[in-house]
Amino acid sequence: MLDDGKEPAYLLFICDIVSFKLINERYGPETGDMILKKFARGLKEIAGSSGTYGRFEADHFALCLPEKQASPDDVVRLINEKCVNTEMDFHFQPQFGICRIEDRSIPVQTLCDYASSALASIKGKYNSVYAWYDARLRKKIMDDQFLMEEVEKGIENHEFVFYLQPVYQASTKRLVSAEALVRWQHPARGLIFPGDFIPLMEKNGFVPKLDYYIWEAVCAYLAGRQKEKKRMVPVSVNMSRMDIHNPKLVDSIVSLVRKYGIDPEYIRFEVTESAYSEDANLLLDTIKALRREGFRVLMDDFGSGYSSLNVLKDMPVDILKIDREMVGNMEISDRGGCILGSVIRLARRLSINTIAEGVETQSQFEYLRGIGCDSIQGYFFSKPIPVAAFNGLLDTEDELKGKGSVLDSIDSQAPVRKGFLNILVVDDSSINRTILANMLQSDFNIMEADNGRKALEIMREPENRIALVLLDIVMPVMNGYDVLEEARNDPDLRQMPIVVLTGAETSENEIMALEYGATDYLKKPYNPSIMKIKIANIIKQSEMLKKQA
Repeated sequence: MLDDGKEPAYLLFICDIVSFKLINERYGPETGDMILKKFARGLKEIAGSSGTYGRFEADHFALCLPEKQASPDDVVRLINEKCVNTEMDFHFQPQFGICRIEDRSIPVQTLCDYASSALASIKGKYNSVYAWYDARLRKKIMDDQFLMEEVEKGIENHEFVFYLQPVYQASTKRLVSAEALVRWQHPARGLIFPGDFIPLMEKNGFVPKLDYYIWEAVCAYLAGRQKEKKRMVPVSVNMSRMDIHNPKLVDSIVSLVRKYGIDPEYIRFEVTESAYSEDANLLLDTIKALRREGFRVLMDDFGSGYSSLNVLKDMPVDILKIDREMVGNMEISDRGGCILGSVIRLARRLSINTIAEGVETQSQFEYLRGIGCDSIQGYFFSKPIPVAAFNGLLDTEDELKGKGSVLDSIDSQAPVRKGFLNILVVDDSSINRTILANMLQSDFNIMEADNGRKALEIMREPENRIALVLLDIVMPVMNGYDVLEEARNDPDLRQMPIVVLTGAETSENEIMALEYGATDYLKKPYNPSIMKIKIANIIKQSEMLKKQA
């Protein structure tokens, strides 16, 4: 008893052995039981005569000690010393939720719930060893409970809306698709973002209901655009891990698009990479079924966790969404940039398109465009915006397109001069083509194309007799990598020298170009003397190889 007459305070610890399931899988249940017994013996020793302990459930234990006996840091140290088996080659770490007991009238079960709530707040945060149940956490729990009581009513009252974040084609900066992102327009609290309610809905099983609600809202939106004969772009919607356990999932989606008269090409489904590790076979069956019905499937958040190449090998996805973490890492280290470039090259080889998420700066955009990333999503172009604002973007872009585009044209060619070899300059920038033509026209006939598709048409015409191609990588209609791949697979073009033009500071797109079969590369800004010598040598070597053949 304390001098002030108050009962001494106690600390209640709820302990969880992190990744205990993996221990059972790796070493077997007998080893798992041995670890649990050792843990219990250690807690008994720590509790001594003044505390108490017990197995709470599964791999969760409870320990109650007088506050004066040890600080949380001391208790954590003692548990690691006495309870953790250091002889195993598999390291495991306990985590703790702590509740301070002052009011003896509060039921034990309630106190355990408090400590368990503190423990739940650091689940998945492996650098956090313990957390307290305090006024802040109590308020959050009460707020969460209030929100959960409001969720079902919110769905019924159509309080949930979706914003659209535009996705732009890297080569043309043209708006080509969008992602639907849910928001809760709460009548009292205003706009609530998904991070504040999705985890709660996942915990309580409401996510599939919300997902279907958003899918239908997107279908209704697209049907409206279709009825008004306005331009439409595909919209991707999220599919949660819970959704794939619905045996009627694909049937309900097909019924939905038929109800609104929408072509499946306008609805895309994003599944997270983490769903692959949880139930790969079920996810594979779902993806195959969706694709059979004409839907395209995106693998979301690739690179956010421990990405496995098995995801790309086994899952027949159409589009790979590269996580913002991987995009950010490319500026932190050279290795990050190399890995990102390798992922994009691998995706291209597998005929999988790529979208980079979280792109925020000009340098990120230029780098991603340079290494062949197909599309860009992020604040560099636009944050998620209300549907009306998104429609404004679409309609404005449509008006500009109607005024004419350079994408459908090819520059007139300079007169062909006898005795001069023909060089084809392929670049969507008329300024860049003019610069190169001025450098080379004294020694060569210059032909021009502003996109890859037109370039291939010129290269395939026998009368053009192209001696060498100068090829830019970033272009609309067809980019340089696709030109290289198609040319190297065409017997008539396989031996044609193709020199890639690059302005990138890193070597990543040079590596990609050479892997795709480029003869060589030239870096901007160009030195006319070096360029002419390099071109002459490449053409000479090419002519020698033709004679030898």
